[in-house]
Amino acid sequence: MKIDVISEKENPLLERKEVVVRISYKGATPKREEIRSKVAATLGADDDRLILDPLQQRYGASEAVAKVKIYSSKKRVGEIERPHIIRKNFPEGEAQKPEVKEEPAKEGGEEAEKEAVEKEAEKTGEEKPQEMKEKAPKAEEETVKEKEPEKEKPAKEAEKDKSGKKEG
Repeated sequence: MKIDVISEKENPLLERKEVVVRISYKGATPKREEIRSKVAATLGADDDRLILDPLQQRYGASEAVAKVKIYSSKKRVGEIERPHIIRKNFPEGEAQKPEVKEEPAKEGGEEAEKEAVEKEAEKTGEEKPQEMKEKAPKAEEETVKEKEPEKEKPAKEAEKDKSGKKEG
């Protein structure tokens, strides 16, 4: 297997180096672990900080192009990379697997979401959404009551308005 570096770019914001490599091989496509270890050896990077993200192959050719990300630390790998990419690069058997920062799955649908909103409102001292909903219909009722007296004008006043004449 032969590794050629196509391009190399430093990304200080994400604290990583991004390298595009061309991998030439004979026979079957090598496994991801083999490619990772060979690329790490070629670039002089630690295997536990290296992520091999897309591995693109052309049909019928014995070569592939891959984008390799070399992070400054294992911690940054866990913070930035998505969990499924980490699982793909570090199979379960590897002891060096970086810690994955996963967000808890939303369970319970709307009920769990309402509870989360209520807890957040309690922390910030805001009203609960249910209390806000209860207050809103009262305000609508008041505006309806205000408009009703205007509609119920006495018959004489309505006739005066239409004719434009005053009695007297």
